[in-house]
Amino acid sequence: MNDIKIFKLKNGITVINQRAKTTLAHMRIYFKVGSIVETAGQKGIAHLTEHLMFKGTQTRTAAEVVKLLEIKGAKVNAFTDYENTCYFASIKLEFLKTIFDLFSDMIKNKRITRDEFETEKSVVIQELKSYQDEHDACNQDNLCKQVYGVDPIVGFENTLRKITLKDVYAFMKKYYVASNMTISLLSDKPHKDIKFLLEKYFEDIKKGLRYKYKSLKVKRNIGI
Repeated sequence: MNDIKIFKLKNGITVINQRAKTTLAHMRIYFKVGSIVETAGQKGIAHLTEHLMFKGTQTRTAAEVVKLLEIKGAKVNAFTDYENTCYFASIKLEFLKTIFDLFSDMIKNKRITRDEFETEKSVVIQELKSYQDEHDACNQDNLCKQVYGVDPIVGFENTLRKITLKDVYAFMKKYYVASNMTISLLSDKPHKDIKFLLEKYFEDIKKGLRYKYKSLKVKRNIGI
């Protein structure tokens, strides 16, 4: 048994659902937004936003988010590249609703404290400095700059320091919308059950405008 169905929710979210024999559920949420949409003064905001998504919501603190994932034994991570930002999780099938609930809450009800924002910005800046010590990373950044005219995904220290929490919320409001989302799933659940759950948790995300640009087809990405 290995079949795939592709459909859209009413708000424009594209879903690619694969049913296969597996004891786990694997989920990826892609947003069609990466570092190439950033303005000159906000280089690094896409990657910073990715980090901040794992902070609190209006109903959960950041600590509660982490605790929930640990209790359910979920493997969760994310990455940012030039054209996309992706959040992914693997979890026991019986806890799939938990991941749907958590990720939809993170998207719809994001709440980041000032302290969390400043702390995570410092983490990203430190990450940037570590990349500057890696010759391969620097060489690839230089090559992409020359060939594609793009700046490093992680941005620059001077631009990151100027980014405000208000900027991050505005970035999410513009790009973290249903029309910019693709959800990819692999599990043993029937398609109709997956569709029902996705409608329940994700169909009230605002549609927004889809951002379109010519694909650069650059491979590099930066994870959390």
